[in-house]
Amino acid sequence: MSDSSAPTEHVDEHVVFFTTALGDPAAERYPTLQSAISRVESLCNEDHVEDAKVYALLPVPLQVTSFVRVEVDASAYRPATSFPAAPSTPPPSATEVATDAASDAQAHQSAEADAGSPEPVPSGTVTDVPDAVDSASSHGRNLGFFVH
Repeated sequence: MSDSSAPTEHVDEHVVFFTTALGDPAAERYPTLQSAISRVESLCNEDHVEDAKVYALLPVPLQVTSFVRVEVDASAYRPATSFPAAPSTPPPSATEVATDAASDAQAHQSAEADAGSPEPVPSGTVTDVPDAVDSASSHGRNLGFFVH
């Protein structure tokens, strides 16, 4: 007795598997079950094949998705064979930078004194304070990538 509530699957094609007279495996596809059975009868009666089998081919639902693969064109890409040399002089230490900044501040103050009396500055206002990076770069020291 069959279950009438089970879903029925649509069979699109059938395939006949058998072994040829030379002993090689073979498979042939047929659009209907009747045409596959006719071929099995022919194989058994005319070609004396004893192992013919018929299978139903059912479609398998697939979801095809795409993906991206990135490749490097090796003929057009030439990686660097050497890197820039490191600076021959080491960067200044924090103490040297602070000392240079203090020297610049003193030089700035004496230049203002030589130029005349400065204008009065309201209390709480930040006056011209030398920047340590500018000071270091103005004395010929290179801080590399970080100096603009």
